[in-house]
Amino acid sequence: MMYALIIGWGPTNASTYFQYFIPGIIEAVKYGGLAMALIWLALAINSGFTDTMAILNAVARDMYTMAKDSAFPRWFAMTHPKYRSPHRALIVDTIVGIILFTALGWIFGPLNGFLITGIWGGVATSLEHFLVNTALPFYTRRRGFFKWGHAVVPSIASILYLFVIYATFVTTAISTPVIVAVVVLIGWLVATLIYSWIKPATVRLEEGEEL
Repeated sequence: MMYALIIGWGPTNASTYFQYFIPGIIEAVKYGGLAMALIWLALAINSGFTDTMAILNAVARDMYTMAKDSAFPRWFAMTHPKYRSPHRALIVDTIVGIILFTALGWIFGPLNGFLITGIWGGVATSLEHFLVNTALPFYTRRRGFFKWGHAVVPSIASILYLFVIYATFVTTAISTPVIVAVVVLIGWLVATLIYSWIKPATVRLEEGEEL
């Protein structure tokens, strides 16, 4: 889809593509008229809400799990009395997200703000999957049902994730927003390691869960 949009925009004009909020709508008007533009706008809005809700939900559940295991303040482990959802974590991460994205967009501009959060989210997600992949063979061996596939397949996936991290930094031009993103990311990872060392998590299983 992105390739088609860039071609439609014109490869020679690619540098101006991200100067517009939703350039796809401009192309929709150009090639499909008002009706196509309205359909595109509806899809873009739906996609934005869906993506944002998925991320906020995932972060809230991570915060809830960490709080339950004492790796985060226990206050976040409380669930809604009726819906049983981690509402405290969801409210806090939504507020923090709004403030953070607004501030970054205001200071660095929408594109650079997106670049900074994209680096944070992309690298953090890749590292998370890398750690899970690394843990799987040890977990299955400890539980007594280890197979070589538990080591080989995750290792292949981990190599791909490491390549993604490598390619992200190699293909990203050095600029102030990139430096800010990298410095904050490294600082956050170091702080996380120190915090984890000082206060290791204590895994608490809920009914029906296994370790």
